[in-house]
Amino acid sequence: MLSILRTKVVRIVGVILLTIAALVVLVSLSESYVKHKVPVSVGGYHVFTDLWDRGYVGFQGTWVMDNSKPAYPLQVSEIVCHLESKDCIESRAEVAGSTLLVNQDRYEIAQWDARNLTYISDADCVDYVYSVDRITKQVSGIRTIKTGMADKCPNTEKELKLRLTDGFDVYWKLQEEARPIAINITVLLLALLWAGFRIVRIVKS
Repeated sequence: MLSILRTKVVRIVGVILLTIAALVVLVSLSESYVKHKVPVSVGGYHVFTDLWDRGYVGFQGTWVMDNSKPAYPLQVSEIVCHLESKDCIESRAEVAGSTLLVNQDRYEIAQWDARNLTYISDADCVDYVYSVDRITKQVSGIRTIKTGMADKCPNTEKELKLRLTDGFDVYWKLQEEARPIAINITVLLLALLWAGFRIVRIVKS
């Protein structure tokens, strides 16, 4: 009787260990998939306004869009503005799949007063207006379609709002979206059900 009990215990332990091993493999595969979808971390948000009155402003962060998603959400920008040259230079790095894209753009300063800095740019179909608030240290933008260009650019939204934010928040959100939670839960439940079924059969045998 004792030997039979020992055999059952060994078999039950084997089932438990096999289930744990399967779950470890599941977690490993899930994390590998997430790493493939979100290969790098981008982060940080900083607005430097200490030299505002001396004609220098610098800021860094990740651009996000309200009610929309950028083509390359895994992105980080560093912008410096000089009142003397009346321009803002944006250095931008974006991850497109397994490719790192690096760009630099120049924008014209339209306004620089005691509190607000505004710089602008234009594209074929749209105009961009960006604003920096000295007090709140918030950086935002708005993209509007040019007058008379709606028919020529039918797939372009009439208005799109942008804001600079901490890239770590974007990174974690992308990871959450990439993680196949529903599949993981389903496999976990199936593994637990299988283990429970096997253990019950061993006990009853």
